[in-house]
Amino acid sequence: MRKLLVLALPCLILLAASTASSLPTVKITLLNTDIQVFRISDFDLSDATNNPLIFEVKITNDNLRRDVQLSLVVTSTRRGELGSGTSTVSSLKPDTIIVLTNRDLGTSTDFKIEDFSIRDAAEGLKGAILSTGSLPADTYTFRLQLRDVGTGEEFEGALTITVRNPNTLELLGPGTRFGGEPPSVSSPPPPFQWTSQANEFNFVLVELMQDQVSAEEALDNQPQYKVDRYKSPFQGSHFLTYPSSAEALLEGHTYCWQVEAIVKTSGAEETILSEIFWFKIGQRRIAPVSNASAVIMSILSLLPPNLLADVLNQLEGYVPDGNIFLDDKQITPEKLRTIINEIKQGKPEDVEVSVR
Repeated sequence: MRKLLVLALPCLILLAASTASSLPTVKITLLNTDIQVFRISDFDLSDATNNPLIFEVKITNDNLRRDVQLSLVVTSTRRGELGSGTSTVSSLKPDTIIVLTNRDLGTSTDFKIEDFSIRDAAEGLKGAILSTGSLPADTYTFRLQLRDVGTGEEFEGALTITVRNPNTLELLGPGTRFGGEPPSVSSPPPPFQWTSQANEFNFVLVELMQDQVSAEEALDNQPQYKVDRYKSPFQGSHFLTYPSSAEALLEGHTYCWQVEAIVKTSGAEETILSEIFWFKIGQRRIAPVSNASAVIMSILSLLPPNLLADVLNQLEGYVPDGNIFLDDKQITPEKLRTIINEIKQGKPEDVEVSVR
């Protein structure tokens, strides 16, 4: 009898471990990780048939039949709980897998969230939502809880979405907003710089002909230089260098440029157009200073994206144009290129480089 108890004990431990490891699970997966803007209508559960597919919920049951109720709670980092709701009680068969989308939470027979209500914390969102139709920039969490009404057990999954909601685009230079007299810049021009929370852009540079009086007319001309769907590696501040392979900008000629931000929403892509900047090409300066800005920025672009983003954020609004110094000694662009290559290779060398 004693031996029988000893032998039976490991079996009981194994059975307990097996049962504990096969409890029901709730997993939520974002279906489109590129979305930057969400419309408030995307989460309208009262009419969800045509809502875009945003996330998927996978409910995996264990080997027990369970009567369950699904609840949804939406929170934001800045405002706390925004809303919640529950479904009616449904039965889960043993060893079944249920897959739902955000649409199904408003249309499913078994797991439809029927009493979703907005909390007081969400009232502060009304102004921002009414003006743009979009959720304000914030971090939102969708928490789904599966409750066994018989045992009281609760199983949950959560999805956190950071909404950047880029809605601004500001050009920094070269040039100024179209109107009056165009400012004079050197050739090749300094890097084209702008700020935006978007990270994909269309860029166009055109020449303003002598008989044209508006920038809009100029934009119908054949582009002098154009980049479609430029994916910037930076956050917030962006730049694009006019390549040496492009057609040279001519002294005394006037040029206009514009940037279009591409914003990915839960539906179709949307775009934000910048204002139009213009400038006139002045007298070419004596080398090497004339090329300093473009050379320096092109060399800096060799940096890994995370390091380059930090550099550009510190240089926001500043166009480097001058001599390069290392520890107070002037160096050539080639030397700077060598230093950056060494940084990319992970060589732990602390240097101080400045542009004056």
